[in-house]
Parts: sequence; structure tokens; C-alpha cells
Amino acid sequence: MAQVVVNKSDTFEVQRQKINEIGLDLHTFNSSQIILNASYITLTDLSVTVNSASGAGNLVYDNSTGVVSYTPPDLSNFITSIGDAIQDADFPSAGLMKTDGSGNYSVVTDNSANWIALTDIQVTNNTAGSSSLSFDNSTGVFSFTPQDVSTFITLSDISVTSLSASGNGSLTYDDSTGVLSFTPLDINSFNSITVGGNGSTGGVTISDGSVAIRTGTGNVAAIDLYCEVSNLHKVSLKAPAHSAFSGNHEFVLPPDEGTNGQVLQTDGNGVTTWVDQTGGSTPTLAAVTAAGNTTTQTIETDGGSFKCQIGSLNQGFYLYNNASTWLALNWSSSASQYSLEEILVVITH
Repeated sequence: MAQVVVNKSDTFEVQRQKINEIGLDLHTFNSSQIILNASYITLTDLSVTVNSASGAGNLVYDNSTGVVSYTPPDLSNFITSIGDAIQDADFPSAGLMKTDGSGNYSVVTDNSANWIALTDIQVTNNTAGSSSLSFDNSTGVFSFTPQDVSTFITLSDISVTSLSASGNGSLTYDDSTGVLSFTPLDINSFNSITVGGNGSTGGVTISDGSVAIRTGTGNVAAIDLYCEVSNLHKVSLKAPAHSAFSGNHEFVLPPDEGTNGQVLQTDGNGVTTWVDQTGGSTPTLAAVTAAGNTTTQTIETDGGSFKCQIGSLNQGFYLYNNASTWLALNWSSSASQYSLEEILVVITH
């Protein structure tokens, strides 16, 4: 059935035709509905038929007639009450009824007078021995035997024995005596010990006759020696920076303590000794000779009894008796050249 729409804008004739079309569609629908209604089941057609009991029973519906057919189950073999069960059972003697769970019953002797009551249940504690718990179902008595712990170790038995250091050390326990035996680690068995690092990129390694200090902090290795008052002050011995190195260096300390005023001197190969410290502006003859000095104007012997002054105001040679008495062979700085012969002439005159 197609949709028909009557618009106000339609002409009277068009409106009339559309209304007739709608009327024809309604007549056709009503005729079809009457035919359909004639074949349907109405509420008055529904009914229930109860059949005789049979088997497990069933329920069936006939949608062409509206009839529901109910067949109840056959209960003829089922007991309907305890009384029926007792009547059906053949008890040859007095007793209690017993079922096997499948509908079969029998009689057993009634010995309920000998059954244990809740008031009969009790517990008996036996002397300690091998631990056990048992029940006597004829008397209702639980018998409990606690574990004999008289041979067990008590807390007061536990002790610790410290042994001499050995190997990698150990800790053992004797459960028969309660003694813990501790053997400390023998550090003397190690060839070297490294702390504060891995011994390669950092850390302090102590081995037989050697201490190696490596650093992984970016700072040079150092030894800090602190004062005795709360470690408030320290003296640090540090290695030079990497940029200042040219190969590896070692220093050998002197074999003695030296004497008062001496200083530490190196031979250029790392071997150090104690030597006397030289002072003043006038070097000794031995020092000038050893140093190959050619610019020093005044030279004196180690004892100071002979002095030679060159290029100074009082040029000449001086033999000292003491600080204020000497024998001099000198000349004026304004003189040009002198020979020993000319000098002797001056002396004689």
C-alpha cells in the first residue's frame, strides 16, 4: 500500500481522486484482515487436557487447536511417606531402620545405649616421650603424649667460640652442644687488598712491600696527614697533575736523619742525601768549582782564610788572620794592567 498525501495546493479534482484512492486502500485492508482473523486461534480456543500418569510425564501444546496436553509422572513406585516405607519394609526383628540410599531398607541391632555421649569425651595427658595423639572410640578418651624435650638445647646452652684466623673464615654450629664456632678471615693469606675502588681505575691497593694509590675522581692521588687535635689541620702529599708529568719518577730517601741544618738534595736520578746548606752572597771555592761558575766576583776558601775579589772595589788576593787582620795583594780598579813584577816593586817601595 503506497502512501497517499493530500495537499492544500492540490485542485479539487486531484484532492477527490486521492481521497477515493485512500478509500479503496482501506476497503482492501479490511477485507484481508477479515480473512486473516478467520484462520487465527482465539483465547476461547485454549484448553488443557490432563492424561493418565505415565513414565516421567510431559507437557505438549498443539498450536493448531490451542490444546495443552499434560501427562503427570507415574509415582506408583515411589514412597509417599515414612509410614509407607515402614509398612513396605519386612522387619524380622526389633532394631533401627537402615537405608542403602537406593530405596532399600533393612534392620540393624539397636545398640544406641552403648554409644559415646558428648559428656564422655575427655583428654588424658601422658608423660613426655615420643609425641602422639590417639582416640579410644569405646571410651571417648583422647590420649596426648607430648614430645620429650629434656635432651634439647636450651637458650642458655648457646655460646660462641672465636678461633684463630684461617683461610676465608667460617661460621659453624654444633646442634648437639649449641656452640657457634667462628673462624675469622685470615687477611695474611691474601697477596693484596684493594679498598675504595677496583685497583685499576681507582682505589688503594696494599700488597707485600707496596702501597698503590689510584684515583678515579679526577683529582690527583694524595696522602693527608692530620694533626692530633680533632683532626683540624693536615699536611697533604700530592702527585703532580697529568699535564706536568714526563714519564714516571721515584725518590729514594736518605739512609740516615742527617745533621742539624742540612737540606735534602737529589742527584737528579731520584736518590736523595742530606747536605750542608750554603748561604750568604759569597759562595765557597768548592761550590763555585763544582758549579762551573765564571761570573762570581768574589771567591773564598771553605774555611774563609783566603779570599779573591775580582771586578770589585778592592781587587786582589787576601790572606786573613781574622776578621780584622789580613795580608792583601790588591790594586786599584782604575789601573789598567799589572804584572807580578810591577806589583812587587810597589810593595818594596
